[in-house]
Amino acid sequence: MGQLAVSQLRRGLARALRRVAGGDERIVVRGRGQDVAALVPIADLQLLEEMEDLGLYVLAEEARARSEGTLSLCQLRERLGL
Repeated sequence: MGQLAVSQLRRGLARALRRVAGGDERIVVRGRGQDVAALVPIADLQLLEEMEDLGLYVLAEEARARSEGTLSLCQLRERLGL
């Protein structure tokens, strides 16, 4: 995984995007000595979103199993601490 300072990213955004778009590289963006963001291939983002969706589904099923009746989305979020 590569790293770029924010200033380097500003100067070489097109090149960094090409590197990531190829699917073989992730780039961590650093600002003021800290990791602040990441450029990742779109396939990685889609996988992350699918994993998040699955995690929320599992939590929702657990909450449903513990509850009596139905819950609104607000109630479910409250019970799950989201």
